[in-house]
Amino acid sequence: MKKEDKMNKWVVIPIITILAVGIIVGGYFLWQQTSKLGEAESEIVILETTVSTLEGDIEVANSKISNLREDVSYQRVINLLLVAELKKVTAP
Repeated sequence: MKKEDKMNKWVVIPIITILAVGIIVGGYFLWQQTSKLGEAESEIVILETTVSTLEGDIEVANSKISNLREDVSYQRVINLLLVAELKKVTAP
């Protein structure tokens, strides 16, 4: 073997080692970020479900408010009729 070939090996081996370590570290960070992304996607699905549930609850609440408004209107009519009847009874 030539002296130059031996020197080239000693130059190439550390470079390959550094590149391999870099690839491994990069792969680890990529895996870590992918894992975090998966967790975030799971949380998004949970939040979307929660939002959907809350929207349903709001619709139910709005329906109840509408029913209460109708009840109040009905009670006002009854009150007006009763007031008119009382005026007839108390008027001489």
